[in-house]
Amino acid sequence: MQDIFPLLPPEEELALENSYAVLDAMDETGYTNDGSEVMVVDDSILSKPVVELLGPSACLVMSCNSSLRYLVLHIKNAAKFMSLEVQLLDDSERYRTFHVSNGRSITTISNDLCELPLHLGDHWQFVKLDLEDLTHCAFGTRYLSISQIKLFSSCRVGVMFLADKIYADAELPPFLRVLKTDKKNFYVI
Repeated sequence: MQDIFPLLPPEEELALENSYAVLDAMDETGYTNDGSEVMVVDDSILSKPVVELLGPSACLVMSCNSSLRYLVLHIKNAAKFMSLEVQLLDDSERYRTFHVSNGRSITTISNDLCELPLHLGDHWQFVKLDLEDLTHCAFGTRYLSISQIKLFSSCRVGVMFLADKIYADAELPPFLRVLKTDKKNFYVI
């Protein structure tokens, strides 16, 4: 039995633009005067709506309480800096933060913060974080649960979910799948 917690889209019938996290992020960028935007756009490659984050203060915040091990994102590099921040609780009852960014080139660990580099190619790709392994390697503790995820601009995100293991695309619920099919062939987007 699969154990998957969808974050974006949060459920099959809910349109991205009606997601609480997306609405909140759109409101937040409305208060800034720095040109930041969070919007739902139709991606021509995926042929479906995705969330686009642009500008220095664009941020998508997902609060959650889950002990699932893997964080999976389907993101598109916007050829600019972007980062992902994951806050979690470990077995020492301390909150730890992982800050993953394509603007970094080295890993640093201090107190409750681990900063990691992220290499992104030019197009859509999956980012899979093994939170159990990262917590053990960075802090020598055991991962218990994730409390918050923040995605900072600039990028596009189509799918974000937590899972107990890495699933093949065909094993995912239809609204979280990335592979497209025509009547005879499967192809990757």
